[in-house]
Amino acid sequence: MKANIALVRGVGSHNGGAELLLRAASGHLSDHWTVIADRRKVSHTVRHEWQIGNFLEVPRFGALRSLGWNAAPRSLARAMNNYSERHVDALFDASGFFLGDQWSSSSISRDGQGFEYLAKRQRPIVMLPQAFGPFEKTEVATSSRLILDRAELIYARDRVSLEYIKELLDDDSRVRLAPDITIALETNAATSKTDHVAIVPNVNIPARAKDPSARERYVQSLASIARGISGIGLEPVLLAHSAHGDPILVNEIRKLVPQVRERKPENGLAAKQFIGTCHGVIAGRYHAIVSALAQGVPAVAHSWSHKYGELLEDFGVSDGLADPYAPTDSVDLLAGLIESDSYNASLRANKPLLVNRIERMWEEVDHATSGMQ
Repeated sequence: MKANIALVRGVGSHNGGAELLLRAASGHLSDHWTVIADRRKVSHTVRHEWQIGNFLEVPRFGALRSLGWNAAPRSLARAMNNYSERHVDALFDASGFFLGDQWSSSSISRDGQGFEYLAKRQRPIVMLPQAFGPFEKTEVATSSRLILDRAELIYARDRVSLEYIKELLDDDSRVRLAPDITIALETNAATSKTDHVAIVPNVNIPARAKDPSARERYVQSLASIARGISGIGLEPVLLAHSAHGDPILVNEIRKLVPQVRERKPENGLAAKQFIGTCHGVIAGRYHAIVSALAQGVPAVAHSWSHKYGELLEDFGVSDGLADPYAPTDSVDLLAGLIESDSYNASLRANKPLLVNRIERMWEEVDHATSGMQ
C-alpha cells in the first residue's frame, strides 16, 4: 500500500462516464498513491475490483461531514480502509462538469467545503480535465472562483471551457488545456465489429428544454431512430449510460419499439467495451461519444452543452452533431459517417495525438504533486 492518500472526487457508479473517469484517474495515480473515493457514490464492487479505498464524507452535515472519522489516526484509517479529509494528502477532482451556470451556487459551495479544508492543510488540489462555464451568474462565478483559487493546476478539456476559465480567473497561468482522460483508457473489447448501433439517451436533453412536451418528443424521436437503424440493415441496441433517469427513458422507448434489445453493462468500463464492438453510436451521453470516437466507432452526438461539439473537434470530426428531435437526420448522418473514409481516417489519426497530450498532462500533474507522493 502506497504511503500517501489521493482522493479522487466527482466520480461515482451512478454514471458510466463518472465511473470511467475514476478508472482512468486511479489507473495512473495508483502507481504512486493509495487512491480513495467516496464510498456513498462508488459501488463496493468497483472499489473492490479496482482496489480503491473508502472516503467518508456527507457534505450536508457541514462540520460533522466526516461522521467523526476525522478523529481517527492514520494507522486506524489504513487498517479499516476508511479515510476522511484528515487523512488525504492530495485531491484530484475528476468531475466531468460541475462548475458553471448549469449548476446552483449552493451545490457548488457545498462541494467546495472539502476544497477549503484541504487547502488550509496545504494539500495540493488538481482539477483534472473537465468542462467549465459559462459563469454569467454572479453567485455561481463567486462560488466557482473560491474553489478554483485553491487549485495548483486547472485543466479545461475544451477550448470553450478554457476561455470561460481564463475570463473568470484573469488568464491565470495555472489554467491549461488537456483532453478528457478516458480517451487514453484501454479496454479488452473484441476486435471484430458487430452490426449493433448503440442508442444512448440522456435525460438531461429533454429536462433542459423549455418545451413541456420535450420528453415525449425525445422518446418518440429515439424510437424513430431505432426504426431507422433497422431500416438501413443494422441492429439498434438501447444502452443506459447513467443510472439516474436514463433507464426509465429506455423503458419508455421500448414501449414504442418492443423488438429493440437493451444492453445492461455491469459498469462504465463494460459499457465502453460494448461500444467498441458497435458499428455506430447515436448518443446524448458525453462519455458514450468519447468511448466511441476513441475506439474508431462512428458516432452522432445529441448535445445539450458546448462540450459535445468541442469533443468532436478534438477528433477532427466536427460534422457529427445532430438535432435529438430530428430522427431522420441522425440516421442519415450516421449512415454517411460509417461510409466516409476521411471520417474514419480522422479518428485514427487524432487518437494518438490526444493520448500524447493526456500523457503530458499527467507528467505536469506528477511534477506538481511530487512533494506529497
